[in-house]
Amino acid sequence: MGSLLNLNLKLLRCSKIACQKVKIFGRPTFGTLDISNMTYVDFPDGNYQLGICMSRSYRIPDLTIDGTGVQPDCFLDDFIRIADWVDYARPILEYQP
Repeated sequence: MGSLLNLNLKLLRCSKIACQKVKIFGRPTFGTLDISNMTYVDFPDGNYQLGICMSRSYRIPDLTIDGTGVQPDCFLDDFIRIADWVDYARPILEYQP
């Protein structure tokens, strides 16, 4: 799920048309797009599991997001409750300079 979210946000960020119309509010994503299609092998003792990456994305080689995530246009920190995000973002989106 995280990879799909990162991919969608990355596509929005790179689209010339969307860049003028889309504002991303929130917090940075986890940055789990560049490595995908994981397969897992259980250790014989059952206490550990090895994750093996089956593919790596080089879709946008200069804009990798592993470790950093997609950054929002407007960061909403911990002082703004998640339940209040819409009320916080609405005036910003409705502002017409």
